[in-house]
Amino acid sequence: MLPYLSRIGAAAGLVLTIQLLIMGPAQTGELPEADERITVSAQTFPWSAVGRVNVAGRGHCTGALVGPDLVLTAAHCLYNRQEGRWLSPGVVHFLAGYERDTYRAQSQAIAYFVPPGFRPEAIGQVANFPSDWALLTLAAPIGDTTEYLSVAPLDRPVLAAMIKAGTTFAQAGYPRGRAHAISVDFNCRVPGFAREEALLLHQCHSAEGDSGGPVLALQEDAPRVIAIHNGRIESDQGRFGTAVPGATFYGAVMERLENGKSEHAHAGNQPNRR
Repeated sequence: MLPYLSRIGAAAGLVLTIQLLIMGPAQTGELPEADERITVSAQTFPWSAVGRVNVAGRGHCTGALVGPDLVLTAAHCLYNRQEGRWLSPGVVHFLAGYERDTYRAQSQAIAYFVPPGFRPEAIGQVANFPSDWALLTLAAPIGDTTEYLSVAPLDRPVLAAMIKAGTTFAQAGYPRGRAHAISVDFNCRVPGFAREEALLLHQCHSAEGDSGGPVLALQEDAPRVIAIHNGRIESDQGRFGTAVPGATFYGAVMERLENGKSEHAHAGNQPNRR
């Protein structure tokens, strides 16, 4: 699945400038050119909670377990653009801790949730990026085997506090060229937000296949998902990766965890939009 690359005009570029959290000298946005990622063992947590979202015959994205049967990924991974329809949950398969011919656990999806703001006809348009996230419900609670990640309700004050505390940020996934082993960029820079905090900007190495992968805060107590990667943009300030911040989907995740089950349903060609 291709990470989006959108060009933003001067007016939108100004928004990026205003909302960057500058710590020290201002930096022009620039995504890493070289692959700075490190292959890690998918057998150990937290990497065992990250996996491939395989879509039968159509490639893959990345996802992260955030509950026993709940996977966070990107909405665009679930839409068939060629046929103009949402995929059936039955063709979506999550492999947690996938590593070449092995995995820690696996399950088929039985349903998924996509927020009502996501417009499949607008895939590739930056205005659609803030709604480009989804929650898969799995047939089996494989997160009880692999463990699962907690979500941080990331907003501007939370990010500022993390940066001040010297938090390490990382992005994990299965990018093109390294699609059969999980790799991590431990040198992510997270300069701030765009579109009134609806998008997190990052400077992590990303490629096709990374969509839906978690951006993590590697804090001492526990790693937490602060956002999910869903694309890339170019602006007058440079190039950035984009991600949906945790504050956007935190409520939906917690609601399902508190209910003790993931209450999703899929009707026809449209995902449930509770």
